[in-house]
Amino acid sequence: MVSAHYMAPEAWEPLRKSALNIFGDDRVGISPESDVWSFGCFMVEMCTGAIPWAGLTVDEIYKAIVKGRRQPPQYAGVVGAGMPRELWKMIGECLQFKP
Repeated sequence: MVSAHYMAPEAWEPLRKSALNIFGDDRVGISPESDVWSFGCFMVEMCTGAIPWAGLTVDEIYKAIVKGRRQPPQYAGVVGAGMPRELWKMIGECLQFKP
């Protein structure tokens, strides 16, 4: 598992993967889709210079992501702050709640 600052919503409360998984991988909550969320969080950090969810505890991050269905506040704070619109949109596409 990765740091809570980069964990995808589905990695917090994972469901068993389908029995149709041809690789027989029994890991739960980790997938290429969850990697995309983590990449989006990494891009937020690269563009803002701040760790996503900085200053929050693990429980607070969990509540924000899983219960509140919120994206990192640093992402919302860069709208119109000089980040190219295409980059902002691409990061937003990574931070989706339906993997």
